[in-house]
Amino acid sequence: MYTIGQFSKLTGVSTKTLIWYDNVGVLKPEKVDEDNGYRYYSDESLKKTC
Repeated sequence: MYTIGQFSKLTGVSTKTLIWYDNVGVLKPEKVDEDNGYRYYSDESLKKTC
């Protein structure tokens, strides 16, 4: 699993854009931590962006 920051660096997509993608349903994170709201992305998510 990748944090949103790690995922952003790997894909070249800003964290702000990743949050927007999540909000509009374009690219959902694999998991969102219920306690702190952190988004986590998987290798499968990485394949969708490349």
